[in-house]
Amino acid sequence: MLTQREAETFKRVIPLFIDFLPGTIFSFTDREKITDLISSKDFQQEFFKVGMRLDQWGDRGSIKAIRTGQAQTEELLTVVFGARLQMHNEPFVNDEGEICGSIAFVTIRKHPITSAFPDFAPMIAEMFSEGAGLYISDHEKVVSRQGSSKFDIPNVKVGALLDKDTAAMQSISQNRMISIKVPKEIYGVPALNVCYPLIDDQKKAIGSFGIITPKETADNLQTISNNLNQNLIEIAAVMEELAASSADIMSNQSGLSHNVAEISGFLVNINEILNLIKAIADETKMLGLNAAIEAARAGDAGAGFSVVASEIRKLSDQSRDTVARIRDLTSNIDRKIQETINNSEHSMKSTEEQAAATQEVSASIQEITSMANNLKDIAFKLQ
Repeated sequence: MLTQREAETFKRVIPLFIDFLPGTIFSFTDREKITDLISSKDFQQEFFKVGMRLDQWGDRGSIKAIRTGQAQTEELLTVVFGARLQMHNEPFVNDEGEICGSIAFVTIRKHPITSAFPDFAPMIAEMFSEGAGLYISDHEKVVSRQGSSKFDIPNVKVGALLDKDTAAMQSISQNRMISIKVPKEIYGVPALNVCYPLIDDQKKAIGSFGIITPKETADNLQTISNNLNQNLIEIAAVMEELAASSADIMSNQSGLSHNVAEISGFLVNINEILNLIKAIADETKMLGLNAAIEAARAGDAGAGFSVVASEIRKLSDQSRDTVARIRDLTSNIDRKIQETINNSEHSMKSTEEQAAATQEVSASIQEITSMANNLKDIAFKLQ
């Protein structure tokens, strides 16, 4: 156990080397209150003050050390700089051997990342192609931040309290990595906030370390891939309709060709009938001629029969003329039918080529759609 004289000597010596002990504070007490405080420059705290009564913390720390006469070491639940405080209390006695006070040695138990943050954060922030923002928090607030030349996080301010929905608070409460997409309205561009809990040697989360990276490129890729995919879907639907129309056209052309072929068959039948009519007309004319000869032989008795024979020959001649005219018409019809057949065959061929081209385009669209989906997957991974 220390003596009061040793404690006084220690009080005079501590200021000489206190700044070589970063994150450190020494408090000197009597039996009731804190009488002196000596802290390193980086130990900014509001938990220890000269004149603070020892019993306000209950039977612990300096009070317990003075009461029991034994050194006490404990961890404070107060969190500073993303770390916990550890306090060692050593009682000391006066010349009569009575315990008259204590010395408390308080150190900040910082996480290694917290201590190294000022050194590595500026470099890490600039290593990302689109820039990045880094920050560290304790259980309640942001304690350090670092932006980059390409991207900054002005909304993340040192001292800002953590909302329960933030990645930092979730990573601390769940003791695991949390990744949250940040909308464009927060930082001006879409971003991704990835936060890791800072774990102490007792496996407890004492704070968080977060990296916020802009995802404008990934967001643009996502938008492009979505638009491309939608356009391809619409084009594919049009191509399906076109393919269906081509099939209908081919079916109609096939039916038309069949009908034209039947019409050609009808023309053949018509020509056969015309030949028969022509033959009948020739026979009729021959009969009329024979009847006229017989009527001439009969003299006056065959005069009436001669008129009939003349009319028969006229009718025969008209039939022959009508046959000739019908044959010309059927010939013209046959020529037009041949032209129709040729056009139909050409149209059929074009339709087949169009159907083949449609299939090739559809295959290309499927390939492009697959590429668009791959692009979408890449954009999702970048986010």
